[in-house]
Amino acid sequence: LQPICKKSIDGLVKHLWASSSHHVLVDCSSSAILPDGTEKLQPLQLWNRRGQFHWSYCFPAKIQQAVLSPIKQNRLFAIADEDLPTGLLIDLCPFKVKRIPLGIRADWMSATHWGYILVNREGGIVCLNRRGRVMAQAELPLQGGGKVTAIAVTLPAILWIATQEGP
Repeated sequence: LQPICKKSIDGLVKHLWASSSHHVLVDCSSSAILPDGTEKLQPLQLWNRRGQFHWSYCFPAKIQQAVLSPIKQNRLFAIADEDLPTGLLIDLCPFKVKRIPLGIRADWMSATHWGYILVNREGGIVCLNRRGRVMAQAELPLQGGGKVTAIAVTLPAILWIATQEGP
């Protein structure tokens, strides 16, 4: 199978996020290592499905994970690695970022037709609407040092949470 197009990208690609059937966002973080060995900026590039480069932007935070909005094309919700837990609502065309303070440092997240669900290992849950506003917050009653190990979302609005208690 031959590729439709072959393009080279400067640096090592750490993540690819498909933002729609037409675009892909590329994390080229290896090209942002400063002389002291730290990575302060996250270079992002937007490419279309034909391999045409659209834009590049050095984002001032590290994106840890991101999910595609099932409702709005070219929108991602991402978790930034910052001192305070921060969500990012990212529109790619045109490029716009909205920072959202979060009540928890999320280990898992999922997108739904009504918004986003964030869950951490300690059982904290935050539900955000499509615009990033907090709709609900909860704390799971985990016992004996229990931890959340995985989540899944099924329609219409069911959240499945796997937990582990003890060894």
